[in-house]
Amino acid sequence: MAQRTELEISRREVMGKAVKRLRKVGIIPANVFGHNEAPMAIQIDALAFERLRRSHGTRSVLTLRMPGKKSTQTALIRHVQREPQTGKIIHVDFFRVSLSERIKVKAPLHFIGEAPAVKTENGVLLHLLDAIEIECVARDIPEYLEIDVSGLTEIEGLLLEPPDGAFYVFPDVRGLFGRPLGPSGRIVNSSKELSAYLLDEALVVTVPVEAFGTPGFLRFSYALGMDQLREGVERVQQALRSK
Repeated sequence: MAQRTELEISRREVMGKAVKRLRKVGIIPANVFGHNEAPMAIQIDALAFERLRRSHGTRSVLTLRMPGKKSTQTALIRHVQREPQTGKIIHVDFFRVSLSERIKVKAPLHFIGEAPAVKTENGVLLHLLDAIEIECVARDIPEYLEIDVSGLTEIEGLLLEPPDGAFYVFPDVRGLFGRPLGPSGRIVNSSKELSAYLLDEALVVTVPVEAFGTPGFLRFSYALGMDQLREGVERVQQALRSK
Protein backbone atom coordinates (compact mmCIF):
# COMPACT_ATOMS: atom_id res chain seq x y z
CA MET A 1 0.00 0.00 0.00
CA ALA A 2 1.34 3.43 -0.93
CA GLN A 3 2.04 5.84 1.91
CA ARG A 4 -0.39 8.75 2.02
CA THR A 5 1.32 12.09 1.44
CA GLU A 6 0.32 15.52 2.65
CA LEU A 7 0.27 18.58 0.39
CA GLU A 8 -0.30 22.12 1.61
CA ILE A 9 -2.88 24.13 -0.33
CA SER A 10 -4.41 27.59 -0.03
CA ARG A 11 -7.52 29.22 -1.41
CA ARG A 12 -7.09 30.95 -4.73
CA GLU A 13 -8.59 34.38 -5.28
CA VAL A 14 -6.94 35.00 -8.66
CA MET A 15 -8.97 33.66 -11.60
CA GLY A 16 -8.94 33.61 -15.39
CA LYS A 17 -5.99 34.96 -17.35
CA ALA A 18 -4.68 36.66 -14.22
CA VAL A 19 -3.34 33.29 -12.99
CA LYS A 20 -0.29 33.95 -15.18
CA ARG A 21 0.93 36.19 -12.35
CA LEU A 22 0.81 33.23 -9.97
CA ARG A 23 2.89 31.03 -12.25
CA LYS A 24 5.56 33.73 -12.54
CA VAL A 25 6.11 33.62 -8.76
CA GLY A 26 6.22 29.81 -8.51
CA ILE A 27 2.57 29.07 -7.73
CA ILE A 28 0.44 26.56 -9.64
CA PRO A 29 -3.32 27.26 -9.92
CA ALA A 30 -5.48 24.22 -9.20
CA ASN A 31 -9.03 23.05 -8.48
CA VAL A 32 -10.54 20.48 -6.13
CA PHE A 33 -13.90 18.94 -7.08
CA GLY A 34 -16.05 15.85 -6.65
CA HIS A 35 -18.02 13.99 -3.96
CA ASN A 36 -21.08 16.21 -4.33
CA GLU A 37 -19.21 19.17 -2.87
CA ALA A 38 -18.73 22.55 -4.47
CA PRO A 39 -15.55 22.93 -6.53
CA MET A 40 -12.81 24.89 -4.78
CA ALA A 41 -10.22 27.08 -6.50
CA ILE A 42 -6.86 26.53 -4.81
CA GLN A 43 -3.17 27.14 -5.40
CA ILE A 44 -0.08 25.07 -4.58
CA ASP A 45 3.61 25.77 -4.36
CA ALA A 46 5.33 24.67 -7.58
CA LEU A 47 8.51 23.46 -5.82
CA ALA A 48 6.51 21.44 -3.27
CA PHE A 49 4.52 19.78 -6.06
CA GLU A 50 7.71 19.01 -8.00
CA ARG A 51 9.22 17.32 -4.92
CA LEU A 52 6.01 15.33 -4.56
CA ARG A 53 6.11 14.31 -8.21
CA ARG A 54 9.76 13.22 -8.06
CA SER A 55 9.04 11.04 -5.03
CA HIS A 56 6.12 9.42 -6.94
CA GLY A 57 3.71 10.77 -4.34
CA THR A 58 1.37 12.01 -7.06
CA ARG A 59 0.29 8.40 -7.76
CA SER A 60 -1.42 7.85 -4.41
CA VAL A 61 -4.18 9.42 -2.32
CA LEU A 62 -3.10 12.85 -1.08
CA THR A 63 -4.09 14.64 2.09
CA LEU A 64 -4.75 18.28 1.20
CA ARG A 65 -4.22 20.56 4.15
CA MET A 66 -4.94 24.28 4.40
CA PRO A 67 -2.83 26.27 6.92
CA GLY A 68 -4.78 27.13 10.06
CA LYS A 69 -7.51 24.56 9.34
CA LYS A 70 -7.96 21.33 11.32
CA SER A 71 -9.99 19.60 8.61
CA THR A 72 -8.32 18.05 5.58
CA GLN A 73 -9.44 16.65 2.25
CA THR A 74 -8.33 13.37 0.67
CA ALA A 75 -7.97 13.47 -3.08
CA LEU A 76 -6.37 11.96 -6.15
CA ILE A 77 -4.74 13.91 -8.94
CA ARG A 78 -7.20 13.74 -11.83
CA HIS A 79 -5.32 15.80 -14.44
CA VAL A 80 -2.05 17.67 -14.80
CA GLN A 81 -1.92 20.30 -17.55
CA ARG A 82 1.45 21.21 -19.03
CA GLU A 83 2.69 23.97 -21.29
CA PRO A 84 3.07 22.23 -24.68
CA GLN A 85 6.46 23.68 -25.60
CA THR A 86 8.29 23.54 -22.26
CA GLY A 87 6.43 20.77 -20.43
CA LYS A 88 6.08 23.04 -17.38
CA ILE A 89 3.08 22.25 -15.15
CA ILE A 90 0.53 25.07 -15.39
CA HIS A 91 -2.61 23.59 -13.74
CA VAL A 92 -3.66 20.63 -11.59
CA ASP A 93 -7.10 19.12 -10.97
CA PHE A 94 -7.70 17.14 -7.75
CA PHE A 95 -10.67 14.79 -7.32
CA ARG A 96 -11.98 14.20 -3.79
CA VAL A 97 -12.19 10.55 -2.65
CA SER A 98 -13.24 8.71 0.47
CA LEU A 99 -10.62 6.30 1.80
CA SER A 100 -13.29 3.59 2.13
CA GLU A 101 -14.69 3.76 -1.42
CA ARG A 102 -13.66 1.54 -4.32
CA ILE A 103 -12.08 3.40 -7.19
CA LYS A 104 -10.31 2.64 -10.46
CA VAL A 105 -6.72 3.83 -10.78
CA LYS A 106 -3.64 3.03 -12.85
CA ALA A 107 -0.93 1.19 -10.93
CA PRO A 108 2.69 1.31 -12.19
CA LEU A 109 4.36 -2.00 -13.10
CA HIS A 110 7.78 -2.92 -11.73
CA PHE A 111 9.45 -5.81 -13.55
CA ILE A 112 11.78 -7.98 -11.47
CA GLY A 113 13.92 -11.02 -12.20
CA GLU A 114 15.64 -12.10 -15.41
CA ALA A 115 13.81 -14.03 -18.09
CA PRO A 116 15.78 -17.18 -19.13
CA ALA A 117 14.21 -16.87 -22.58
CA VAL A 118 16.08 -13.58 -22.94
CA LYS A 119 19.35 -14.83 -21.50
CA THR A 120 19.60 -18.25 -23.18
CA GLU A 121 17.52 -17.89 -26.36
CA ASN A 122 18.53 -14.36 -27.36
CA GLY A 123 14.96 -13.17 -26.94
CA VAL A 124 13.97 -9.54 -26.40
CA LEU A 125 11.54 -8.66 -23.61
CA LEU A 126 9.42 -5.66 -24.59
CA HIS A 127 7.53 -3.76 -21.91
CA LEU A 128 4.52 -2.50 -23.86
CA LEU A 129 2.78 -1.33 -20.69
CA ASP A 130 4.20 0.56 -17.75
CA ALA A 131 0.90 0.64 -15.80
CA ILE A 132 -2.45 -1.17 -15.68
CA GLU A 133 -5.88 -0.13 -14.43
CA ILE A 134 -6.98 -1.76 -11.18
CA GLU A 135 -9.98 -1.41 -8.86
CA CYS A 136 -9.46 -1.27 -5.11
CA VAL A 137 -10.38 0.59 -1.93
CA ALA A 138 -8.78 4.04 -2.01
CA ARG A 139 -6.77 3.48 1.16
CA ASP A 140 -5.22 0.33 -0.37
CA ILE A 141 -3.87 1.79 -3.63
CA PRO A 142 -0.51 0.06 -4.17
CA GLU A 143 2.60 2.08 -4.89
CA TYR A 144 3.33 -0.35 -7.72
CA LEU A 145 2.71 -3.94 -8.85
CA GLU A 146 5.65 -6.33 -9.11
CA ILE A 147 5.78 -8.53 -12.20
CA ASP A 148 8.27 -11.41 -11.95
CA VAL A 149 9.56 -12.32 -15.42
CA SER A 150 11.89 -15.08 -14.22
CA GLY A 151 9.23 -17.65 -15.18
CA LEU A 152 9.58 -16.86 -18.89
CA THR A 153 11.71 -19.91 -19.61
CA GLU A 154 10.87 -20.33 -23.28
CA ILE A 155 9.36 -18.58 -26.24
CA GLU A 156 6.73 -21.15 -27.12
CA GLY A 157 5.44 -21.35 -30.68
CA LEU A 158 7.51 -18.42 -31.95
CA LEU A 159 10.27 -18.41 -34.50
CA LEU A 160 12.33 -15.27 -34.09
CA GLU A 161 14.16 -14.21 -37.25
CA PRO A 162 15.49 -10.76 -38.12
CA PRO A 163 13.57 -9.17 -41.03
CA ASP A 164 15.25 -8.58 -44.36
CA GLY A 165 14.13 -4.97 -44.23
CA ALA A 166 12.16 -2.55 -42.11
CA PHE A 167 9.63 0.19 -42.85
CA TYR A 168 8.71 3.01 -40.50
CA VAL A 169 7.35 6.54 -40.33
CA PHE A 170 8.70 9.33 -38.16
CA PRO A 171 6.09 12.15 -37.89
CA ASP A 172 6.24 15.43 -36.00
CA VAL A 173 3.20 15.20 -33.66
CA ARG A 174 3.54 18.45 -31.72
CA GLY A 175 0.46 19.85 -33.45
CA LEU A 176 -1.67 17.26 -31.64
CA PHE A 177 -0.65 18.35 -28.15
CA GLY A 178 -3.16 20.19 -26.00
CA ARG A 179 -6.29 19.52 -28.06
CA PRO A 180 -9.01 16.82 -27.85
CA LEU A 181 -8.25 13.68 -29.85
CA GLY A 182 -10.69 11.19 -31.34
CA PRO A 183 -14.16 10.29 -30.06
CA SER A 184 -12.94 10.17 -26.44
CA GLY A 185 -11.70 13.78 -26.51
CA ARG A 186 -8.55 12.77 -24.64
CA ILE A 187 -5.85 15.44 -24.41
CA VAL A 188 -2.15 14.62 -24.56
CA ASN A 189 0.80 16.91 -23.96
CA SER A 190 3.81 14.82 -24.95
CA SER A 191 4.95 12.12 -27.37
CA LYS A 192 4.88 9.61 -24.49
CA GLU A 193 1.24 10.40 -23.69
CA LEU A 194 0.31 10.20 -27.39
CA SER A 195 2.07 6.84 -27.70
CA ALA A 196 0.01 5.48 -24.78
CA TYR A 197 -3.18 6.89 -26.34
CA LEU A 198 -2.50 5.18 -29.69
CA LEU A 199 -1.83 1.87 -27.96
CA ASP A 200 -5.15 2.14 -26.09
CA GLU A 201 -7.29 3.44 -28.95
CA ALA A 202 -5.68 2.08 -32.13
CA LEU A 203 -3.72 -0.95 -30.87
CA VAL A 204 -0.67 0.46 -32.64
CA VAL A 205 2.73 0.37 -30.95
CA THR A 206 4.80 3.54 -31.39
CA VAL A 207 8.00 4.80 -29.82
CA PRO A 208 8.04 8.29 -28.25
CA VAL A 209 11.24 9.61 -29.76
CA GLU A 210 11.63 12.18 -26.99
CA ALA A 211 13.11 9.22 -25.13
CA PHE A 212 16.07 9.57 -27.51
CA GLY A 213 16.38 13.32 -27.05
CA THR A 214 14.05 14.54 -29.83
CA PRO A 215 10.83 15.84 -28.24
CA GLY A 216 7.61 16.05 -30.25
CA PHE A 217 8.13 13.08 -32.58
CA LEU A 218 6.87 9.48 -32.79
CA ARG A 219 8.36 6.51 -34.56
CA PHE A 220 5.98 3.82 -35.75
CA SER A 221 7.63 0.59 -34.62
CA TYR A 222 9.29 -1.32 -37.40
CA ALA A 223 6.85 -3.00 -39.76
CA LEU A 224 7.80 -5.96 -41.93
CA GLY A 225 6.14 -4.54 -45.05
CA MET A 226 4.37 -1.54 -46.50
CA ASP A 227 0.93 -3.15 -46.17
CA GLN A 228 1.44 -3.59 -42.44
CA LEU A 229 2.66 -0.03 -42.11
CA ARG A 230 -0.34 1.35 -44.05
CA GLU A 231 -2.73 -0.58 -41.80
CA GLY A 232 -1.09 0.96 -38.74
CA VAL A 233 -1.31 4.47 -40.18
CA GLU A 234 -5.00 3.97 -41.02
CA ARG A 235 -5.72 2.84 -37.45
CA VAL A 236 -3.96 5.89 -36.09
CA GLN A 237 -5.95 8.21 -38.37
CA GLN A 238 -9.23 6.64 -37.20
CA ALA A 239 -8.22 7.01 -33.56
CA LEU A 240 -7.44 10.72 -34.07
CA ARG A 241 -10.65 11.61 -35.89
CA SER A 242 -13.40 13.16 -33.82
CA LYS A 243 -16.98 11.92 -34.08
